Amino acid sequence: MRPPSLPDSDLAVMMLDLATRTWAHGVDAFIEGLEVLSARGVPLGRFQLHLAIHHPLLTGGRLSWEPGRGGRWAVQVEGRWVVEERSVRAAGDNPLHREGQQAYAMDWLVDGLAPELCAALQDPAHPLPALVPAGLPGTAAALAGAMEFGASRRSLLLFCPEDGEPFQEAHVRSLHTFAWGMSAVLRANRWRVLATILARTYLGPRTGMRVLGG
Repeated sequence: MRPPSLPDSDLAVMMLDLATRTWAHGVDAFIEGLEVLSARGVPLGRFQLHLAIHHPLLTGGRLSWEPGRGGRWAVQVEGRWVVEERSVRAAGDNPLHREGQQAYAMDWLVDGLAPELCAALQDPAHPLPALVPAGLPGTAAALAGAMEFGASRRSLLLFCPEDGEPFQEAHVRSLHTFAWGMSAVLRANRWRVLATILARTYLGPRTGMRVLGG
C-alpha cells in the first residue's frame, strides 16, 4: 500500500529508518512503529496484523497492539495460537521452541471481517489504493487495509481509533505512511525466513546458519 501523500517528511523518514534496521524479528519493527504513531498523537486504540507464514509447520502469524500495553505476537501451530515473546522470536524459526508457550485466546478482529471484504483484501489482483471501513460490529470507525506480502500474498491490517470516533484525514495519512514503511519490513522478513528454512533444511542447522552468516 502506497500513501496517496505523505503527511510530513519527518514521519516518512522515521518509518524508513525502522524499515531498514536489522531486526531479530520483523514484528518488532511494527511494534516500534506503532509506538511512534501513538507518540505523534495518532489516536490509535487498537491495531492488529494478520499474515500467512511460509513455513512447513506454522500456518499464520498475528500481532495485536494497544497503547500502554504494547504488542503481542502469536503464531498458529497445529490449529492453536501461541504467544511468542521477544526472546523466543529471536531464537529462530524452529517450532520446537514453541512447545509449552502460552496459548493465546484472543478476539481477532480479522475473523469478524465480512467474507467478501476479507477476500478482496487478500487478493493481490484486487486494487486497494486506500484504507477502507472494516465494518466491524462495535468498532464502526475501524479501518482495514492490506500490504503486499510477495507475488501472491497480502497481509491484513486493522486500525481502531481510541475514542471510537472516525480518524481525521491527517491521521489516516499517518496510517498510510506507517503501512508504506512497514511493507518493506514484511518483504525483507519474508525472504530472510525463507532463506533460513531452506539453509537449515538442505545444509543442516549449523552449516546452514554459517552459510547465511557469510
